[in-house]
Amino acid sequence: MAFKISELHTLLSQARIETYLSYFKDEDDLSLKDMQAYELYIWNIQISGALLEVISLYEVALRNAIINALEPSYRAYSILNDNFIRALKPATREELLRIVNKLSSHKTYEFHFINGRLQPLRIDTNEISPGKVVAELNFIFWENMLSRTHRMRWINHFNKAFPNVCISSPDERDLIVNEIHNIT
Repeated sequence: MAFKISELHTLLSQARIETYLSYFKDEDDLSLKDMQAYELYIWNIQISGALLEVISLYEVALRNAIINALEPSYRAYSILNDNFIRALKPATREELLRIVNKLSSHKTYEFHFINGRLQPLRIDTNEISPGKVVAELNFIFWENMLSRTHRMRWINHFNKAFPNVCISSPDERDLIVNEIHNIT
């Protein structure tokens, strides 16, 4: 096991090593400086790992809150509801359909026009579990649900999404959603 950052030179770029060494630029003992830089590097890995756990929990809580708020308008299959999918921004819609098609064993779902009319997708919820789609969607998808464009799909059910948040006005609610959006 390495105990000095210089021992990681085959794994890390010199620029990366220099980032950690620079924190100890006033240290004259090069061996001590090398060891301190290594300890800082390991600490950074540990902090990053701990933050990743918190971010993961935040993502799960956020997506479940948004799904709970969507269900009153779009029913139990909210994430697979045709009207919901159609209303998404193109990139967000494409990401959702990419996941649906990844989970589909025999059919590719895409929107078609017949006689100038957009045809419904009719996603088979016996084959594709809405819960599985929810779990497969990435953090960016859920972050997009907080944008002003998509917020209107679920905001009227804010209290269902965030039952422990007390709000006194729509302005206060919007402020809270903006703060959540800024975190992401």
